[in-house]
Amino acid sequence: MASIRLAKIALTAGAGLLFLIVGLDNCLDYSTNFDVVKHILAMDMIPPGPLSWRAITATWFHHLAYLGIILVEIAAGVATLAGAARLWRARAASAHDFNREKALANDDWRRMVSDVARWRLQHAGTGLPLYRQRRPYPAFFEPAG
Repeated sequence: MASIRLAKIALTAGAGLLFLIVGLDNCLDYSTNFDVVKHILAMDMIPPGPLSWRAITATWFHHLAYLGIILVEIAAGVATLAGAARLWRARAASAHDFNREKALANDDWRRMVSDVARWRLQHAGTGLPLYRQRRPYPAFFEPAG
């Protein structure tokens, strides 16, 4: 029983560390991933067409969007590590108390992941015309040969 609780604590702490490492990497290697955000928002990798009105070409907005991504990643890491700390404190508690803390810890990182996923899904449509122009199927369905 105790080993299962320790594994849950370790997994939660690992997810928090991953969020922090990703956020730190985006800060330290700003230009690499910024270029991706810039190209997605500017839609400059697809030929001009009926969807070009959605392009955001303001550089200040590119930086603002990327800063938002970094802040969400760091906030997710901090919240998830705080949840792991709550689990650590409740490791010897009753099953009811531990499960209550586990639900709070899981909600922290689940909320952050869903926020990032929702943002990416809302803005992923800017990259979809790229696939439509080059191939009728995603790259991972590329036929062999």
